[in-house]
This record gives sequence, structure tokens and C-alpha cells, in this order.
Amino acid sequence: MSRSITHLAFAVLISFATVALAQENAQQQDTTAATSPAVETRLALRDLWSEHVVWVRNYVLGSHLKDQAMAQAAEKEIVENAKGIAGAMEPFYGQEASGPLRTTSRSLDRS
Repeated sequence: MSRSITHLAFAVLISFATVALAQENAQQQDTTAATSPAVETRLALRDLWSEHVVWVRNYVLGSHLKDQAMAQAAEKEIVENAKGIAGAMEPFYGQEASGPLRTTSRSLDRS
């Protein structure tokens, strides 16, 4: 008899866990659907800034090692990345906010 009670308790526990997981998944889907554009924007900006850090590091490393090819390639990517960051900021903060990044990237592009 104790074995059947143990099995019944286990079945009830599994049932509650399944219902709880289903509710949690439904809530996550609702949250994800509601914030999907915000999450996508955040991830895109995170990628842009992460790439920027990598290219700045490569530029510093190339300059330190006196590897002109590495430094020039990294500098080109820094400029392109700065333009991407400026473009990503523009819809939120306007052209005035993206201006300094665009100006900086143009001055680096000419040198």
C-alpha cells in the first residue's frame, strides 16, 4: 500500500510541475512577444558595441606591435562600426546625438 501512495504522490508532484512549467512558458512567450523589438534592438546595440571593443583592441595591438596592416584594417573597421553605432542611435535620439560619432568617423576616415 505504501508503494502505491508513493507512486500517487510522485504522479501528483509531476502533474503540478508540468502545469507550473506550462504556465511559466506561456508567460515567457507573452513577455517575449511584447518586448521582442526592444530585445532585438538591445541585442543589436550590444553586438555593435562588442565589435567596437574588439576592433579598438586590434588597433591598439597592431599599433603596439608596429603591424601597420593589422592597425589599418582595424582602423577601417572602427570607422565602419562607429557609423553603424551612429545609425543605430539616430532613431532614438535624433540626428544631433549621432552627429559626434559621424563626425569622428569621418575625420578618422580621411586620415
